[in-house]
Amino acid sequence: AEEAAGEEPGVLTCGRFNRLELIDPSTDALVVGDANLTFSILLARHREALGHVGRIVATTFETIEILRERYPEINATVKELESKDAEVFHNVDGTRLAVDSRFQDMVKKFGAVYYNFPHAGVVQGFFDGHPFVRWRHENLMHLFFRALRGFVKPNGLVKVSSNSCARGVRFSDIIAGAQNSEFVHVETLPFQEWS
Repeated sequence: AEEAAGEEPGVLTCGRFNRLELIDPSTDALVVGDANLTFSILLARHREALGHVGRIVATTFETIEILRERYPEINATVKELESKDAEVFHNVDGTRLAVDSRFQDMVKKFGAVYYNFPHAGVVQGFFDGHPFVRWRHENLMHLFFRALRGFVKPNGLVKVSSNSCARGVRFSDIIAGAQNSEFVHVETLPFQEWS
């Protein structure tokens, strides 16, 4: 650990090294639904600083054309990710990985999976607290964890972030979806901004 992220603040870096990133440094990581890929690029930099050599597969739900309309910086972000040996896949439904041909050779490959603030999308005419929309958010987590079962290595970690006031996917949705697909909830940690 002495050489891992030597330029970073001590306590924060050691905490991440010893607690949050207890994964095999050679294992692959999957990032699901990262709209503008900012989480993926921060993760790639973080893993690189810790000496991790496993690849990152970063995914977006939208097509690259839609992303270019929304995020002018997306091409530069994709280029930086690719320079760090990451693969970037667009138009990926994280609940249907098994039927996506791009994931065909990735069975039991991921030692870490990240889903940063999942959301089932806006339904015109409905608000986030409406029972139909609530069901969509809850169902998203059940389908997501079910889809992961074939892609996470034994003892792999799945990290899903939410917040205490979430109106979309709630903490309880994440826990229930994980448990129903036989994932074990290890702990809940405060999500800290990466800077």
